[in-house]
Amino acid sequence: MARAWHPPWPGFTSRGSLLLPLPDARFLQMPEALSLEGIEFQRKREFHVTLLDRETGTRIRAEELAGGVRPSVRELFEGEDWQCRRSDARWLLREQLPEGTVHSIIELLDMPALVRFRHNVGWAHGQPLPPTPAHVTLYVAGNDSGIGLASKEEFQRLRLRRL
Repeated sequence: MARAWHPPWPGFTSRGSLLLPLPDARFLQMPEALSLEGIEFQRKREFHVTLLDRETGTRIRAEELAGGVRPSVRELFEGEDWQCRRSDARWLLREQLPEGTVHSIIELLDMPALVRFRHNVGWAHGQPLPPTPAHVTLYVAGNDSGIGLASKEEFQRLRLRRL
């Protein structure tokens, strides 16, 4: 059973997203590189769960800075127990970008707080947020950041197969 986890408020990134850093110790025992289906992957430099993607985070933050939205994203974040469990359900993803093909290996997480948090943020801002799978990107190929998943539909579209 996972223990309650109330990390400090991470704040929005300079690009507008809201990321929950995960303790690196959970992941640093993984090999730094691996080869899969002829693709050379590198272990991510840092590990996080995306709570709000760039587009959503930028919009939500602007609405809050304009005033009148309560409770705030920070208040909603601080009211959650962010414990999570690793699932060992790993997926290979692929996305074709203008600059080339990007691959990621992600692991789905059991993180009930993400569903509640996104529901409550959407309610506070008067616009439901689509559900997104709680996941951590473990390995990347083609870029350093991996593939963003803003919704379950994106996950369905970008996944190649379970590993």
